[in-house]
Amino acid sequence: MVYMTYEELGWRPFVRTWLYTFFDDEILSDNLREFIYSNFDATIDIGLEKIRDTLSEPVKTVDIQQVVSICNFLEVYLNPNMGFKGTDDEKKKLFNCAFAWSYIWGMGASLDERSKERFDDIARELFKGA
Repeated sequence: MVYMTYEELGWRPFVRTWLYTFFDDEILSDNLREFIYSNFDATIDIGLEKIRDTLSEPVKTVDIQQVVSICNFLEVYLNPNMGFKGTDDEKKKLFNCAFAWSYIWGMGASLDERSKERFDDIARELFKGA
């Protein structure tokens, strides 16, 4: 057994594994999984960089903790019982809204009030189409 810390691996292997183990093929097609992963890939590092470099958290978090929070929210929203149904195109539209909400709360919840206002600007820019 080889032990590697999250700092060595980063958040990407976690998200990739989560997409393929938590959701079965009836919920997410491979095409939709790649779409979801590309959204993570396009936004997570931007948010983490801003949080670590310019914003303030009263209780410090680690990067993987922020990403797991987003995934936890998405586990609820990407559920057919919660209305996540339809074609891949319909699911993509639903995902965009769910991801924006999950990103804001998953990454921004740990910030102090002043930093939340500044994080709001980042989130609005990233998700202006959602």
